Amino acid sequence: MADETIRRLFDKIDDLTKHLTRLEAIMMESVIKKQDSTEERLNSHSQRIRKLEQTKTAAITIKNVFIWGASTLLASVTVSIAIIKFVVGG
Repeated sequence: MADETIRRLFDKIDDLTKHLTRLEAIMMESVIKKQDSTEERLNSHSQRIRKLEQTKTAAITIKNVFIWGASTLLASVTVSIAIIKFVVGG
């Protein structure tokens, strides 16, 4: 009788081991899916950040060109006024 009980206990332990192995596999799959989802989200954010940085760089470049143009125009006007005053006054 004791041998039969021990055999049944070992059978139940084997069944529990199989169930635990399945649960472990399911949990690992879930963790891997979550990691993949997180990786995709991070990649998406990285791409958005790169695009924003490029847009910011383009905006700064356009602003710099505008400032250069305005300062060149001001310098030209100033030099023209100085030449006119020199010619008229001199």
